[in-house]
Amino acid sequence: MKLEGEGTKTLTLHANCVQQSLEVLSLETELPLHCIHFGNTYYGSDKTECAVLCNNGPEPVNFVAILDEDAIAQEMV
Repeated sequence: MKLEGEGTKTLTLHANCVQQSLEVLSLETELPLHCIHFGNTYYGSDKTECAVLCNNGPEPVNFVAILDEDAIAQEMV
């Protein structure tokens, strides 16, 4: 690198390169979930499981999750 009014300087850079990824985490343990188990869920019944969606990448990411376009949705806060 060349600085104004100075000679040439050498910079040493260290970095961790990370892959952009979304990860589903357990609400209780914050450990990754590879599968969400709904157990026995019968036709006409409802079952809700909560989890955390974590962006592990360096950039903001948009996502859409569609399970059933005709289903009545409920927002969990």
